[in-house]
Amino acid sequence: MPAVPTIRKAMIVIAVSDYAGAYAQLPGTLTSAARLANWAKDPAPGRNYKVLEITDAANKPVTVDRLRKEIDALLATTFIDRLVVYFAGHGLVRSATDQFWLLTNAAQDRREGVDLMPFIDGLKRYSIGASNPHLKKGQLCIIADACRDTSRDAISFIGDPILTSAAKVNPMDTDMFLATTLGDFAYQPAAVAGGRASCLFSDVLCEALEGGVPSVIDASHAFGTVIDNQKLATYLDDEVPKRAKKYNEKMTPDTISGLRRDFNFYDLIPPAPAGNDKDPTGGTAFATNFTKGLHHPAIGKRMVRDISALGLAPAERRSSNFGYAIGRGAHLMDKLGVSPRRAGAVVSEFDERVALPETAAQHLAVDAYRWKFLPENAHPAPQIFVRQRDYWTLAPVYPYSVTVLQPQNPGDVLVNTRDEMRETDWDSTLSSSAATSRREHRRMKDEIRAADQLRFGKERQPLHADQAGYIYHMVGDTENIVRTAHYMAQVGFLTCDLACLSATDLRWSYGKNGWEIHADLPAVERDDDPLRPDFANTEMEARSNVPVNTLFPVFRQGWRRMAELSYSSMPDVLRQLAHMTEGYSAVVLPDSAMPTIQEHFSYVIRDLTREGI
Repeated sequence: MPAVPTIRKAMIVIAVSDYAGAYAQLPGTLTSAARLANWAKDPAPGRNYKVLEITDAANKPVTVDRLRKEIDALLATTFIDRLVVYFAGHGLVRSATDQFWLLTNAAQDRREGVDLMPFIDGLKRYSIGASNPHLKKGQLCIIADACRDTSRDAISFIGDPILTSAAKVNPMDTDMFLATTLGDFAYQPAAVAGGRASCLFSDVLCEALEGGVPSVIDASHAFGTVIDNQKLATYLDDEVPKRAKKYNEKMTPDTISGLRRDFNFYDLIPPAPAGNDKDPTGGTAFATNFTKGLHHPAIGKRMVRDISALGLAPAERRSSNFGYAIGRGAHLMDKLGVSPRRAGAVVSEFDERVALPETAAQHLAVDAYRWKFLPENAHPAPQIFVRQRDYWTLAPVYPYSVTVLQPQNPGDVLVNTRDEMRETDWDSTLSSSAATSRREHRRMKDEIRAADQLRFGKERQPLHADQAGYIYHMVGDTENIVRTAHYMAQVGFLTCDLACLSATDLRWSYGKNGWEIHADLPAVERDDDPLRPDFANTEMEARSNVPVNTLFPVFRQGWRRMAELSYSSMPDVLRQLAHMTEGYSAVVLPDSAMPTIQEHFSYVIRDLTREGI
């Protein structure tokens, strides 16, 4: 049996128990955080983590500034090959890629939370694993014992990326162990018989890591008897629902095991004794019906998400609110005589002003209180901004699609993508209000399968390629982000969203038709994952100077990512605008941003209330 190479490990433990304002107190988070930290500090060869604990145990609030200072101090001064980040507290989601961990003052300040996707990007800028000759990539594990609640609070929440280094993002193999599925709750059982409260998911996780669960142990691993990441994920998927059922609750974890063999173990332990099949709970008494959901206490009705991250839920599962929105959208398209077409279109009603490229202004037409934008060509695709209340909403133009905006839901973007290949119609990925109006219990495994499915025929609807890219990005599947970008480059429609996710270099230049972007895409080695379709395993050669067909990302997360890009030719105003985006899934900018867009990107404003437009 080969000797186990040294893997330098660190763990960041974040726990919030004492929330200011309306959010419920969560004393169990401190118990669970301390238990995991004590496990990690054990000097045994399989553990021996350097642990940073950021909690409010000493009555010190957990804030954005505190996280930024303490996490950067650890990562900037420590050689790390594997980083584990644990969070216990309240959580919100707006979509599969818009997820937030709430900090002490989140109820009073909508920026006091961790914006998970850019936070993960920030972690990848610290060269984790880069100096270890045994690892192809650094290793990252995200553990979150928090709700993924889609209450109305999620619509306006902004959060913070925490880490803003300008260094290059390095791909990392990633495990994710989340307490619950998208749109659902995690639970904290009440203390029993004078004991201490703790978090249910963390209890199950720690029992397994501590070696008390035979089913997570692999005795045939190359480095000996280990706790295997895939077996751990399977155990969590199976045991957490059983444990929750004892409290008369439903709870399904969301797990991805992305660390590859042979460095995919969390502990080196002696083989389990023969016949050790005892109840891992140790026979602990359960207090039926005494649970505290990790969610906003003011929520009387569980307004949880009933839409996939892709917005392709079947009609019978749509809520009445969403049904009204798509019914109104279909009526508007019918009245304006617009249907999905190669060049794409935008329609809306009761708006007063639209900002659009000066070269595309002739494609705007008004019919009473309704209007439509019908460009002749979607290559490159013009993007327009619509003023709704005191903000400007970016309305994308995708081929074979109609973008629909509605005044009753400012900042929301619906896209009609009727496609016989998939038999889909309305896509609500960019609709925050749709996300908070319906219930859905989808796991990351499901999202990855959906992303693979979306990539089939993506050249017809680039929106689906963008969606797939963000889902892959969330789970660390860098290779398939790049493959998706290569496929779109082949058909001549690479979007700014996908380019920002995949390119090794982006270059902005000002030509005769205004700003242009060109991207360099890296090569991708062939993979051999038998569970994925062939196009998700394909080898790709590098491409240079690929035209990018859209000037701006259409997802808010794309702007957050763009703000951190270090490409020298990127106009500084893009970074300024990126920091001004509001808390929606789509891109929503304040009035103060429009003069900058007009000046630097040759946009003009058209008054829709004036006759003759």
